[in-house]
Amino acid sequence: MSRQVQALEDDGLARREPHPTDRRGWVVVIDDGGVTAVEALHRLAERIETFNVGYRSRAVTRRCPQDGAASSSASSRPFRWG
Repeated sequence: MSRQVQALEDDGLARREPHPTDRRGWVVVIDDGGVTAVEALHRLAERIETFNVGYRSRAVTRRCPQDGAASSSASSRPFRWG
């Protein structure tokens, strides 16, 4: 675990602070750079989810001829997620 925390410190994403009541321990605190990175990851995850939901709904419409939703681009292969 200490290697991961050290890597975060080296990248300016987090820092260690002494534990307030336990002299043996440390508290890992996210720095401004870490907060910015987490926010960017959340935005990326939202974009990916939006893309996947839109992609899957279009794929279901195009590829489910057994449900009567066949279109001109319907495939003769059975539909599979993923």
